[in-house]
Amino acid sequence: MRRGLIVGCFALLAVYRSFAQPTAAVGAPTEPRLFQTTLRLEPLRRQIAGMPAFPGEWRLAPTMAERFDEIMSAGRFPEQVAFELRRRMTIAPTTREGVIVPDSKLLDLFDAAARQRWWSVLAGHAFNASYRWPVTITEHGLAALEADPRFAGAVERIRRWSATEGRRVIFADLFAVESALPDAATRIEFFQQLLGTDTAFVKVVSTNTEPEVVSRQAAYWLSHGRSRTVEPMLAAVARIEGSDRIDLAHLLPRFARSVLYTYPPDFSTAWEPSRDNAILAAGFFDPDIDPGPVIAAGFTAWLKQNCEQIDEPRQFGDIVVFENTATTQWPFAAVYIADGLVLGRRPGIYGPWELLPESEVSRLNPRFRGNKGAVFRPREPGSGGDATTKRIPPSWHEPPELVDLPAGPWGKLKCYDVLLAPSNELLASVPVPETQPRWSFRNTTRGGILRVVSETPMPDETRRDLHNLFATANPDANGVLTVRPSSDLVLATPASFRERLFHNLEHGLMATDATQAVMIPTELDATRWFGRTLLSARAREVVTSLLYRRRHGLMLSDFGTLYHRLDPTERVDALRAIYRAPAVILLLERPESNAVEGLTAYWRLDQQKSIRTLLESFASTSDMRFLDVMHLLPPLARELLNVYVQSSADVPAPSCYWTALNFSADRPDSRLLVTASAPGRPDEIAWEKLRDNYETVDGPLRVGDIVVYRRKQDGFMVHVSAFVAADIVYTKNGLGLSSPWCLMRLRDVDALYAISGVERLAYRPVGDPSNAGR
Repeated sequence: MRRGLIVGCFALLAVYRSFAQPTAAVGAPTEPRLFQTTLRLEPLRRQIAGMPAFPGEWRLAPTMAERFDEIMSAGRFPEQVAFELRRRMTIAPTTREGVIVPDSKLLDLFDAAARQRWWSVLAGHAFNASYRWPVTITEHGLAALEADPRFAGAVERIRRWSATEGRRVIFADLFAVESALPDAATRIEFFQQLLGTDTAFVKVVSTNTEPEVVSRQAAYWLSHGRSRTVEPMLAAVARIEGSDRIDLAHLLPRFARSVLYTYPPDFSTAWEPSRDNAILAAGFFDPDIDPGPVIAAGFTAWLKQNCEQIDEPRQFGDIVVFENTATTQWPFAAVYIADGLVLGRRPGIYGPWELLPESEVSRLNPRFRGNKGAVFRPREPGSGGDATTKRIPPSWHEPPELVDLPAGPWGKLKCYDVLLAPSNELLASVPVPETQPRWSFRNTTRGGILRVVSETPMPDETRRDLHNLFATANPDANGVLTVRPSSDLVLATPASFRERLFHNLEHGLMATDATQAVMIPTELDATRWFGRTLLSARAREVVTSLLYRRRHGLMLSDFGTLYHRLDPTERVDALRAIYRAPAVILLLERPESNAVEGLTAYWRLDQQKSIRTLLESFASTSDMRFLDVMHLLPPLARELLNVYVQSSADVPAPSCYWTALNFSADRPDSRLLVTASAPGRPDEIAWEKLRDNYETVDGPLRVGDIVVYRRKQDGFMVHVSAFVAADIVYTKNGLGLSSPWCLMRLRDVDALYAISGVERLAYRPVGDPSNAGR
């Protein structure tokens, strides 16, 4: 993903281990119905620029070199081929490897059958990477290359020394085309196209709005537990008139979606697809996985320890292995998705991560011919709970609409609303908060509080208890006034009292805090937001007793009281209802071909794929109207979109600063993580980064700009988000479980943070490149 899987994805997984908790889910799965189209992927030119020249040398392992005559006989190689190979082979004095230097004369001696048998021999040595992982190109693609006069000589050599598989051409002698490419620029363009591929872009079709049906559809994707929001998205898209599809990437786990449709960032490494796919498979469901043991022991050992080989229909997350695990530590494998599709690195050199039919793997790489794939299923499959969609309130039952967004350099965009919600299992893992309520007030006095007590309408008994609670309270040396109300008094305190005073209440940041406050971003009142069927009568009474209005949203305080007043089932239902978050799904409408240049310039952030090529193929397709903007976001933002996580008070957790300032980062800056038990001042670090590496923006915003809400009085940054397009930002509106990463309208974020005394500013990276994503 970033700087290769070892130093990139592993580094990112290490960061996630600090705040991610795997969960579990169940259901009676319904096999999904998929829509597929084909779009083209190509690597970036800068990726090709880092690719070393393919060496004109063949190597054989010492044991193979010793058995060379036996191999020639067993392989039934033509006599002239065998003679020439023997004549040219030398033994390296230090390694005892066999070394053969090929040329065009030698290559011409092979017929098609002998060539593939010889490739199989060469594939036994890691040095011969292009023979282990040959390039596969369609006849159509080869003809397109041939149409460019600069590439004619290279294409002639491919046709001359290739093998065919149906309508595909398989080529491994990549060293042989190097001399046919006259300069570095030609070489970059040639290999950019040669290593490109037409690949399946997949959407999940959802047409039934019945909660039970949506639940069964969602259950298929919830295997092994997911801190995801599958049910609401399936329900929402099913209710949109004229659009019944949601991009499959939204339903994949985080790690998988971050690499999908991308190329390795570093083409100079010798890291093989089999190893990349092994790490993808091992960490497919578990962001907490430690990749170290997988690397140390090999993938075969990991499979034996963590999976069972099965002989039954495949399901989401099964691992399909295309080599004999008895003879290799790193067999090539891919993860089963649905409807015959698997996810993994293409089995060719420098291939992308993509969705491809399982049956295609052996056709793309001759080494796997005849191997149907052994299937391994991770042990301890998860179990899950009720569908979130059963508890979406009536106010959200109206069909969402595809809404046009303001026009601009980002293209023609539409969006629709979706109500996100965390899974039951994530909610069941919420740490137990303190039992004793605690109120600590800053910037207020005992007299001021008692005045509010006397002025606020409330029952006499509640007024008396509140007066007695505060009458003898004294502030500490820091001016903080703390009292310990009973749970009964907390529930009896009216919303109007909270609205007048609780902006001065010191709220905890995590679910372990009895005083945690949860912001509910809705202008609906509590009755409409929670509905009549969302919660039991008792749970609804407890929840509404703790709510009060703050600006354009609702606020729930005294989390500990809520937690301890409800039984486990009521608690999960209440927490899910509270932690729901409105978001949008953002779609790019198919552009005209003459608009691609401008779109490429706008969506310029590093994608580890050519945005130009993707958009050109999208513009030329006829069967897909919308491309999900998720595929135009940087890897980290794409990975976390619409995801909830749980975190503890003592472990660093992602903040809004971390989210926005790492939006397009190659490596996340962990200094911007927040530890709730010792929060420090991450806002100061964030401000330092903005001051040193960004410049203010006065004109129109563009993707990657940072939107800052800063308090004028003391310069404190109340919130930070990243601009995407039109009026949409990428944001996380709270720590831990209190808010998912999501796309929101800027005006809705304004409503939460642009209060009196807070200014909204915008910043752009200094020296921001305009064409990094081309």
